[in-house]
Amino acid sequence: DVDIRLPVKKGVTGTAAADSSEVDWDATWSLVSALVATGEVQYIFLTHSLQKNLYNAGKRAGASKDMLERMIQYPNKSGTNNGIVRHAAGHTSHIHVRFNCAANETRCESY
Repeated sequence: DVDIRLPVKKGVTGTAAADSSEVDWDATWSLVSALVATGEVQYIFLTHSLQKNLYNAGKRAGASKDMLERMIQYPNKSGTNNGIVRHAAGHTSHIHVRFNCAANETRCESY
């Protein structure tokens, strides 16, 4: 697993957690879709209240409704088991990426 800070808009400086208005959601969509395209990602955690921003970025990028539905829990409620991007409390300034277990990881468990 790995935590990745949400990409910020050009000109935003500092190391403090980014406010959602400072996040470059188009860059975040590019990052998330590239990670998912590897086939190695099980889940990506992002608080539900921010997922609409990612969803809209996906739409701007030309993602189909089917792709958005497969990738992002939003617009479904946070308690549903939809999408690779799912709600987890506290994931407001970063995404948490959970990778699939590799064949040689005998102690690894997929959830």
